[in-house]
Amino acid sequence: MMHFCTHFCLHKCVLCRSFDFMAKVIHQKTGATQQLERAEQEMAQLKARIEELRRNFMDVITPNGKTRRGGAMRDFCREINITMDTFTRVVGASRRTVATWVAGDPPNRANQRNVSEMCRLFNALAEVVPASQIGPWLDTPNPAFEASTPIQVIERGESDRIWRMIWELRGGNSGD
Repeated sequence: MMHFCTHFCLHKCVLCRSFDFMAKVIHQKTGATQQLERAEQEMAQLKARIEELRRNFMDVITPNGKTRRGGAMRDFCREINITMDTFTRVVGASRRTVATWVAGDPPNRANQRNVSEMCRLFNALAEVVPASQIGPWLDTPNPAFEASTPIQVIERGESDRIWRMIWELRGGNSGD
């Protein structure tokens, strides 16, 4: 960007250099502002999606432990792309037990705690990966878990390792 000062200096005077510097700063701030606006829009979309996921899961279990509707559990599993068998594995319950939840019986206190923990975990995962990718990710061996699958890590009671991975991803660290 060229600027010619009013006194027609051949080499840039202090005023001309200041003008050029200010023009560059304004241009950089405009680009940064646009990036910030795009990031804010993406964050708003992500938050809406996470809230939708949370509502879907919370349709399954009420705060007092009652199942609101059996289909909500299937809807939730479909949303995050897992089978009912995988759901039973992550909550640590038998197929028969989960079938009673789908039929409308409330989970016992221990199972309620497991379901709540998995709800929190899946909501956090949905912040860093698309919800539809959670199911396939659970069944894929991961080098961060010594080639175990995330579902195996959960079954061993080591979900803190997944929480750590989520924390790293939220911080922008891909683990490379």
